[in-house]
Amino acid sequence: MGYNYESVCANYLKETAQVDRVVELKLPLQDGSSVAKVLSVVADGRAVSVTANEGEVDFSGRVAFKLTFISSDDQLGSLDYFADFEEKILADVRQGNMVSGKAEVVETDIASNGDLKLAAVVKITVYSSVKSETECLVEAPEECYSEKADVEVKTFADCVSKEFVVTGDDTVGGDVKKILSTDCVAAVGELKTGDGVAYISGVVSARVTYAIGETIKCSVFEMPYSEDVEINIDDFGSLSCDAEVKNVRIIISGTEGDNVIEMEALVTLKVCSYLTKRTSVVKDVFMLDREVAVERNKFEYSQFDRTLIFDDKLTDTAKLSESRSAVREILSPVNACNNVARVWAESGKVFVEGLISSTVIYSDENGFNSVKVEVPYSTSFNADVTGKETLKASGVVTEIVPKIKRDREIELAAKLNFKVESSTLHSLNVITNVTEGEIKPVNDSTVSVYIVSEGDTVWDVAKAFSASPDKIMSQNNLTQPLTAGQRIVYFRALD
Repeated sequence: MGYNYESVCANYLKETAQVDRVVELKLPLQDGSSVAKVLSVVADGRAVSVTANEGEVDFSGRVAFKLTFISSDDQLGSLDYFADFEEKILADVRQGNMVSGKAEVVETDIASNGDLKLAAVVKITVYSSVKSETECLVEAPEECYSEKADVEVKTFADCVSKEFVVTGDDTVGGDVKKILSTDCVAAVGELKTGDGVAYISGVVSARVTYAIGETIKCSVFEMPYSEDVEINIDDFGSLSCDAEVKNVRIIISGTEGDNVIEMEALVTLKVCSYLTKRTSVVKDVFMLDREVAVERNKFEYSQFDRTLIFDDKLTDTAKLSESRSAVREILSPVNACNNVARVWAESGKVFVEGLISSTVIYSDENGFNSVKVEVPYSTSFNADVTGKETLKASGVVTEIVPKIKRDREIELAAKLNFKVESSTLHSLNVITNVTEGEIKPVNDSTVSVYIVSEGDTVWDVAKAFSASPDKIMSQNNLTQPLTAGQRIVYFRALD
């Protein structure tokens, strides 16, 4: 019959599930008995494997703990532990679906009830590939008048991982006795696209806490990176990107009395691309001499829009309880986290609220001590947003500097990096089937008059007159959109 149909498909990555899991680790008796005072616990989460089953996901991960303490013989010490875990997560997935996930430590704790136990609250997030598809009319036969509409659908195209190494060094002016703790995060600063290439740049920030002589020091590393990733992308595509520090190696070099701390971080970039596919579909059809029955379908899908990246600074003060001795010297910040609690958009701005936390190691009249400092924040940045978008945000602390403000007050100055991913729910009304019916009587009036109602188009007028839209336009010198109450006259030529 000359009616051609094609499939319109939207394929995108969706956050399918998110759960919190507590991972605990009891220290071996010989280790726990040697710990007199805990200064800090640092934990880092990793996704090891993610597998889709019917209605659930098998997730396995690992938490790496780093414990810094003062031993029973009054020495500074540190211990490393690994805790593997598995979780079955209910999710809207099918066996064989492409799934991925991440495990992010949002809180750490330590308990002593006879045995020393480390604990980490891990936020597990699972993503899956979702496909929405429908058949729609793209071409009608010549004897039909058809109204066309151009449809743009952005769909998931590719996902590529790339590993690279960044390095840095710091001369410490003494002999490093022991590495106590290492914090290392990767931040994405900019995403650009080219012909088949994604350009990603950012910074890897690290803080190494170590014992030198009888005190604690901290070295800070800022290691910029710029990487090209070959990926299926075009000028109209969009990118999302995760940067994760996979492994850190610390080397002590230099000479006696003048050591150098060499930092080597292995970073993984996971880059996903989305391509825009343009399709011309038939929005409506009619015939002058025959009834036409049209079946329609409302096609709804979520579409990834873009990644928004911004930086901010925060300075705030936290107060220590009166039961604590006055702070003499700030030694090192440890385990700085940027926990995003809420993100939303309105009036051309994106708003983010959350909590900055860090363990601060310091000295007082009793020696070494530590305290967990938490500072809430609320920030915003300008963006081309409408408020209808679905936003997902994450953040890292790229720099943190604690200072003594008063005896029992610690001021935190932090640099924050945020990544916000935007997606939008779209809806298309498409024609899925056309059936030609009985021959209909032709409107042979010499003159036809149409009074426009709110929302009417020339197409509505043409169907009412059983006349060509082009002829109606030319006779009335019309411009779109039509105005309610407008009077349109059509003169029909008589044979």
